[in-house]
Amino acid sequence: MAEPPIYDLNKMREFSIPTLLTISDADPFCNPQDTLDFIENIRNKDVVNILNLTNYNHIDYFWADSAVEDVFPKIMNFLGE
Repeated sequence: MAEPPIYDLNKMREFSIPTLLTISDADPFCNPQDTLDFIENIRNKDVVNILNLTNYNHIDYFWADSAVEDVFPKIMNFLGE
């Protein structure tokens, strides 16, 4: 399949699970605007936290040397809440 399937985001309106979403200007697989559009379809936006990183590629969230300072502590803090 060359393109992902179309999802009915209206089903996400009742979304209430605390979530940490990441956004980066250098991620070739996830456009920041797509993530923001996704958030707009969630009725309870209070459960969504956004980690906005500059120059992070899709895999950098796990592999970048700077992830130890930029990503991991924020994930651990989020999970601890």
